[in-house]
Parts: sequence; C-alpha cells; structure tokens
Amino acid sequence: MDIQTQAEKILHTWALQFHEWDDCPDGISIVPDGFAMDDDDNEDPQQPCYAIFVHRDSLSGEFPEHDTHGGIVVHRPKEEVCFYVWLDLSSGQEQEINMPDTELDLNEFYRMIVEIQRRYDEQ
Repeated sequence: MDIQTQAEKILHTWALQFHEWDDCPDGISIVPDGFAMDDDDNEDPQQPCYAIFVHRDSLSGEFPEHDTHGGIVVHRPKEEVCFYVWLDLSSGQEQEINMPDTELDLNEFYRMIVEIQRRYDEQ
C-alpha cells in the first residue's frame, strides 16, 4: 500500500474515532465541519464532515492553538495541512477525503500521519 493510501485510511479512522469518542492522537486537531446535504437540501446527520489539521510540528505531540475569526478556525497553509474527511455512517465507508490546499509537501505530511498513528498505537 502506498503512503498516501495508508495515510488516508488513518485519516478516516481518526475522523470516525473523533465522531464516536471525541478523541484523537496528540499533535493533531479535529473539528466538526458540518454534514453532507440530502436530495432535499437538508443536512444528513449520517454523513458528517471533519476537518483534520496536521501541523508541520505535529510530531512534537502538541498542536499549536489556532486563531479564530468569527468562530471559524483560521487555516495556516504555510504551516499545516487541513484534510476534510467525509464519513458515511450508514454504510461505515469512507465517503471522501479532499486533496488539501497547502504550500507544503503532502508526502511529508502523509509520512507524519503514519508516524503519529504508530506512536498512538504504542501508547
């Protein structure tokens, strides 16, 4: 399995874990980001979205606090990557993970995600 596929599976696991237990590994930040819309333009509570932030310093185990503006998290594309992970709780399947907007090397972040999960598993 390539590093991107492995990292995306971990991101899906983190989103599901956060959804179920409001828990995530040290060094990352996860925030709810709404729901998919159904055919009648109503939010579908079975399809939540989570924004998962991985900072360039995430391997240190601490995530630098975000600034907010009007209650919205201010993304730092020069310092972090934000993955939007959509879940489909009715099927248990990963719905989608976006290709993040960042100025940093995604492969470096994929490797960091795998390492963060390895450390989390060892706890």
